[in-house]
Amino acid sequence: MTHEQEIDLTHIQNKAYQEKVLNLLRNYKPNKTKKIDIKMNIRLTRDIPINSSPRRFPIIEKEIINEQIEQWFKDKIIRPSTSEYSSPVVLVKKKDGSSRLCIDYRRLNKITVRVHFPLPLIDDLLNRLQSANVFSTLHLKNTFFHVDIDPSSKKYTSFVTDTGQYQFNKMSFGLTNSPSVFQRYIYNVFRDLIEENVVMNYLDDLVISSENETQGIERLQRVLKTASEYGLELNIKKCQFLKREIEFLGHRIKDDKLYASPLKIKAVMNFPEPKCTTDIRSYLGLNGYVRKFIPHYSATAKPLSDLLKKDSNFSFGLKEREFFNELKKILSKEPVLYLYNPKSETEIHTDASIDGFGACLLQKSIVDDQLHPDHQYRQSES
Repeated sequence: MTHEQEIDLTHIQNKAYQEKVLNLLRNYKPNKTKKIDIKMNIRLTRDIPINSSPRRFPIIEKEIINEQIEQWFKDKIIRPSTSEYSSPVVLVKKKDGSSRLCIDYRRLNKITVRVHFPLPLIDDLLNRLQSANVFSTLHLKNTFFHVDIDPSSKKYTSFVTDTGQYQFNKMSFGLTNSPSVFQRYIYNVFRDLIEENVVMNYLDDLVISSENETQGIERLQRVLKTASEYGLELNIKKCQFLKREIEFLGHRIKDDKLYASPLKIKAVMNFPEPKCTTDIRSYLGLNGYVRKFIPHYSATAKPLSDLLKKDSNFSFGLKEREFFNELKKILSKEPVLYLYNPKSETEIHTDASIDGFGACLLQKSIVDDQLHPDHQYRQSES
């Protein structure tokens, strides 16, 4: 399915396991012999068309736009359109510095009837990784393009550039219901394997957990077989196979333990001293990704969050600086949570004061017979 140099299996010491994984990937083809009867259907709250004029772009950006449109035509993702609806395009910078062509559907989204299919709760997904030792992760390529758009809805996806007007045959990024529809689609593709706890997904990220490499290869084979049958394309550069440690949904998982993502911690540690309420809001927003790892977070962050109150004058003094640095100090020690085990001895510890209250769920580890935190909850009193 891909060039073997794109697949890094150097972490797998057993050469037989390496070869088995390589064989699975060599033989993988998105054949699409089965279909899921789920399409993107767009319903609007009013039938007055909205349309936009093409936006101007520098010559170098026009070239990027035209190249992408040409590729979409080649792949039958889009087709010419005469729809009375149209939205403008925008180029968005990716992490690697390249640009992604997107459609600015904000006006269309405001009048779109929402589809409600729930995304999985992140904590529930993480708990399902308890007792797993080996992980494989699959990342889908061109995520939303796996889903067809209902013929009656294609006109709403129309977009314009200086070269013409087009509409999508496949579900586009930027549509308000795309995440919900895609989650429903993938859930139905892997329903049986999800219910067996062989695989789980959060949008285009799939995780296969197992007790050991042998089981990991067997489960990987089953997941790839299903993915092939439904024509799922893999972004092989972002996939991982038979790893003892993975990053998933902003967390690092290893040995039944949960750590904050190093990238999240780095962002907090490198945050400069706040100069205004906007900086405070940004800093606390970053901490939202890691607050579960910080004991007594609400109490520690309260002097900072108090600066966001309407009647508060911004003053970043000694007290605020102390708590600002204290949060960084805690994260620098790489705090850890243990994944919840329903079979382990459990205790709940609580505490309360005039400033707030909190609770901690602890479980006894079979490794060292000590209590370790699984979950922490805290809430400050305004």
